[in-house]
Amino acid sequence: MSNWNQYDDQAERNRANYGAYDYRTQDAQRMAEEQRRRDQASQDYWNNQMIQSSQTKKKVICTELVRQGLMTPTDLRLGQRFVEERLSQTHVDGYHAWAIAVVRKMRKSPRTTKLFRRLAQARADHIAGYYGDASRSSLFGRVLCAIGEPMCWVIGAVKTPTDYRSLYAKEREHSVT
Repeated sequence: MSNWNQYDDQAERNRANYGAYDYRTQDAQRMAEEQRRRDQASQDYWNNQMIQSSQTKKKVICTELVRQGLMTPTDLRLGQRFVEERLSQTHVDGYHAWAIAVVRKMRKSPRTTKLFRRLAQARADHIAGYYGDASRSSLFGRVLCAIGEPMCWVIGAVKTPTDYRSLYAKEREHSVT
């Protein structure tokens, strides 16, 4: 008889220690997974809104990186602010002259995406430093801006503007149908 009592006591301890714990762990995992899905859905919605916004089209490489999940939307918005405050339409036209082709290549080549992600992130870090986040200040990004901005202006001054909307024509066709 004592063996059965001992068995029952052990079973009760196991249920108390492991059974309830397992259920709580499963509940916590399920809740965390649901929260992750909600966060992802919210992020996907925001990214789609951001990508479809005409304001972000000036920054086609960063927009593509956000679309691929390789850059934060915050960096995209900060870069957009920088462009609006510091650069002219001639700069943007020169940038589009080469960047649209780069985005097309990024969509096909992970190697190209990796390269331009590094360049764009360095520039984003420099811009964050420019707006006060000293921890993200980047000398490499600063050099990129010092060289790239005048080059874009020169290209924009001599080349006719390129329409960035060609990058998103297929997306518009699919969203209409």
